[in-house]
Amino acid sequence: MFNKNARWYFPIQDPNQVVQALGQACQSRSIMLVPSGPSRWEGKGSPWGTGMSPKVTVMARPDQQGMWVEVHTTVDFDGTGILLIYLGLLCLPIAIVYLILSHQKFEQNARDMMNALQQSVAHLAGNPQAAAFGQPQGWG
Repeated sequence: MFNKNARWYFPIQDPNQVVQALGQACQSRSIMLVPSGPSRWEGKGSPWGTGMSPKVTVMARPDQQGMWVEVHTTVDFDGTGILLIYLGLLCLPIAIVYLILSHQKFEQNARDMMNALQQSVAHLAGNPQAAAFGQPQGWG
């Protein structure tokens, strides 16, 4: 419910240029990307005001002619959000209203973030090469 995903193809093999551009776009939204594994970077931002903190994960998968970059945006509920949900369970209509408002805020912020990320790497993107049997290597 609280996630957005995007996948882009780049005709280059080195992910550093792409991750640097994505990192700058994330940093402008107070999210610092740090390496969390091979070809994987994660970052968490400051709360959006409704008890939710944005979380971004970037993964790069090499292909024969380039690489695929996948971006996942999710949220973590902080103490305020969890408390509001718990108190809302005592009064179900309050919980429903809180979840609807939180989801609307997430959708708006995640859409804005994905657009900013896509614009930051648009100059590097290329047309994907068709994989021989569906998905590119490394996915699955």
